[in-house]
Amino acid sequence: MATPPDDALRHTLRQSGADPLDASLAITDALLHSVDDPALVVSTDGAVLRANAALHLRLGSTAAPIAGRSFWELLGMPRDDRNDPVRSALSRFVMTTREAVVPGLAGQRFRIRAWPAQTAAGRVVGAVVVLQDAGVRARLEEQLKQAQKLSSIGAIVSGVAHELNNPLSAVLGFAELVSAAPAATPDLQKQLTIIRDESRRAAKIVRNLLAFVREHKAERAAASLNDIVQRVTELLIYDFRTGRVKLVLDLDAKLPSASLDANQIQQVLFNLLQNARHAIQEKGDAGTVRVRTRHDPQTVVMTVEDDGGGIKPEAVPRLFEPFFTTKPVGKGTGLGLSVCRGIVEEHGGRLDYENRPGEGVAFHVRLPLTQAPAEPATEPSTGDFRSPKGLKILVVDDEPSAVEFLRRVLCQSNSIVGAVDGRSAIAELKRQRFDLIITDMRMPGLSGRELYAFVAAEQPHLANRVIFTTGDVLSTDTRMFLSGTDIPTIEKPYAARDVLRAVLQVINRPA
Repeated sequence: MATPPDDALRHTLRQSGADPLDASLAITDALLHSVDDPALVVSTDGAVLRANAALHLRLGSTAAPIAGRSFWELLGMPRDDRNDPVRSALSRFVMTTREAVVPGLAGQRFRIRAWPAQTAAGRVVGAVVVLQDAGVRARLEEQLKQAQKLSSIGAIVSGVAHELNNPLSAVLGFAELVSAAPAATPDLQKQLTIIRDESRRAAKIVRNLLAFVREHKAERAAASLNDIVQRVTELLIYDFRTGRVKLVLDLDAKLPSASLDANQIQQVLFNLLQNARHAIQEKGDAGTVRVRTRHDPQTVVMTVEDDGGGIKPEAVPRLFEPFFTTKPVGKGTGLGLSVCRGIVEEHGGRLDYENRPGEGVAFHVRLPLTQAPAEPATEPSTGDFRSPKGLKILVVDDEPSAVEFLRRVLCQSNSIVGAVDGRSAIAELKRQRFDLIITDMRMPGLSGRELYAFVAAEQPHLANRVIFTTGDVLSTDTRMFLSGTDIPTIEKPYAARDVLRAVLQVINRPA
């Protein structure tokens, strides 16, 4: 027969020569101190027998004045409250939970849980009490709600991006084509340049928005902090301007690259900028937020500086605590700075600050340099690419303007056949032979991915002669599919050079 647990424990204590009472108290203390929330043990009359470090920290006192004091006196709670969980645990012998304000702990709201402590014979000898900060619980629930909202927003942004990028492709593409026409007068070219530049600006905003809400696998590569600053500030510039906050960029033109996850550092900058804007608006005046980049032999530094009210002295010790926030309810989760510091330190860097109470604060993000400087990307002109000739190309897109633009770009000495969806494309593939297929990914009915599956199965000689176009690569499914293939993809809105580059890449492949 197996030895009962209590007998086994007593046998072990006898063998070790330990006093059973001392050992029991040591185990009780170890259990209490392993709990992060304030916790204590009380006797049947409510006197405190043991308290953990978390409670000491909250009360700001030593063990001497806690032990022996009444639980209700210690925490400033009414002793005659019939709903009191400690009283219920001691009298009704059941675990009891109640949420209440605890005056002795800065008047904060706690979820109080009390368990009766019973002997093997069932006699109650006291209670174990744990106080969980209800504010933390509420903020966690709010954080979950916000995460669910962001997930919904991500799906909405995906659809909006697709719908915006289709017409932007047409506006940008045809402005480019008309501008290059011999009959275009200087005045017309000037107007077309404005159309083209504003279309690119709109496309960049959509692209930045997609990059911000998209889920990314954490990965580091050589990247420029300047590019991240430009991308994030373009998203926030309108919000700052309408809030009477001036956003100034002072970027080091010779800034070398750093090894970083661009999406995580982008999140850090976004949080710091929002905090800076809030600090200025809380002060009640118009103000300025300045973002600077610079470097030294070992690090690149990004500074976000504001002329708000600075950090209050009482907030400084808790600045990087999770869930600590000085913002009003609904304005922040308190996760910002703690998450920011964690991200920066994971990159081998450091996040520090200079506080000037009443005048503002500057946060410095310091990141280690990579070995090689970031090379600025050069944008080739349309003239760098020669249109291929003698090809029969199937263009598939549910947007007629997209089909017409591709027809105009590729029509020189090429035969172009248009199809409005995947099913029409399959009918054309069964009817005639093609050298190349350019297809949109997202279409009603049969998608570009399903069209590619048909080609790979039924006309495998065309499997490496496919180009995808897409107005959105936000969905995880789409990104996983594209990353698992060697198929060129053109993101909308695209220019003629993007199309010609992809076509030349495909036709130069071995059959």
